[in-house]
Amino acid sequence: MKTNKLMIAVALAASCAVSVAHAERNRDRDHGRDHQRRDFTTDVTRTTGSGKTFTRHTEQTATDTGFRRESTMTNPEGKTSNRIVQGNYDAETKTYTKDINGTRMNGDSYSAQRTTQKTDDGYNRTRTRTNAEGETATRQVNAEIDKENKTMTKTISNTNFDGETRTKTITRTAQPGNSGAE
Repeated sequence: MKTNKLMIAVALAASCAVSVAHAERNRDRDHGRDHQRRDFTTDVTRTTGSGKTFTRHTEQTATDTGFRRESTMTNPEGKTSNRIVQGNYDAETKTYTKDINGTRMNGDSYSAQRTTQKTDDGYNRTRTRTNAEGETATRQVNAEIDKENKTMTKTISNTNFDGETRTKTITRTAQPGNSGAE
């Protein structure tokens, strides 16, 4: 029981910390403070214990509202894969969108998109993934935060690549003055 209380307290604390961090980041951005992503280029070479070498080249370009990052990986046989990640924040609608597109070393392609929109009492998040066969899987999260009662309720709906949908609701309540570590 103490472990469950501790887990709930930690989850709520983390949720609040993330919300505060996002609010501070948005406040800083709105007030001209510089907490934007940066442009960078990295090259990584890794050699396994058996002497096989893998490389990765990544370039990121920052924009006023987000970023674009492209990575290319090469395996010891010379096959390559690539991944493009783009993120964008729309301050007017308080929406952050992240798109991922890539091709695996076997030639299969994949994509995903995640959109998070802040609401008056929490947030809504939608994630859609598409596999190499063109099938899609989705996840929708609606989170409502009741600051007065110190609760967070999430309704989560997952639809897998086979079309099967599962929905669950989770409510977490903070216990003031009780961290669970008695």
